[in-house]
Amino acid sequence: PLTTELAELFQFNGRRLNRYILNNPPTAVTSTGEIPPSYIRVSPVATVPYVAQWSAAFEQQLSNHATFSIQGTMNAGVHQLRMLDVNAPKPPSFESSPNPKLGQILSSESEGHSKSNSLDIMLKINLLHGMTHQLRYRLAKSLNDTDGFAYVPANSYLPEQDASFASYDQRQNISLLSTWTLP
Repeated sequence: PLTTELAELFQFNGRRLNRYILNNPPTAVTSTGEIPPSYIRVSPVATVPYVAQWSAAFEQQLSNHATFSIQGTMNAGVHQLRMLDVNAPKPPSFESSPNPKLGQILSSESEGHSKSNSLDIMLKINLLHGMTHQLRYRLAKSLNDTDGFAYVPANSYLPEQDASFASYDQRQNISLLSTWTLP
C-alpha cells in the first residue's frame, strides 16, 4: 500500500537510515567514512496517480437454483509513482556518476503506467438449507513499468524499458467459494 511505501521513503531521510552504495568495493570495508551519501527527494511536479476501470457483464439464470455470468474488465493506471536515480552513471559506458561525491539521488516522479485485462466466468448454485457454491475461472493479464513509489527502474534514463508483466500478474485462477446461511 501507498502508506507503507511513504513510510519507507521517510526512513531514508538521512537521520534514521542511510543507504550506502559501493562501486568496486574493497575486499573488507571497515569504515563508512569514504562512502558518498545518498538522498531522496519528492518531486514538486508529481501528480496524483489514478486508475480508470471499464467493465461489461452478462448474467443468465439457468434454473431456479443456478446462475451463469461472464464479465470482462479493463484497467488503465496513469501517473503511477516510481523513483529515478538522477545521479546514475550515464549511458553508454555507465562508468561514473554525474556527481561522484554523492551516491544515489532518488527523485520521485509520476510518469509510470499500468494496464490489466481480465475475463471472469462464474457459475453460482443455490442449494437447499442455505448452502451456496460459486465456481469462478479468471483469465487475466497485467502489465506495468513500475511497482510503486519505492520502485527504481534498471535504467533511470530509459525507465519505460522496464515495461513488462506486473509483479501481481496472475494469468489463470480457479476459485470455489461455499457459504452456508445459518437458520
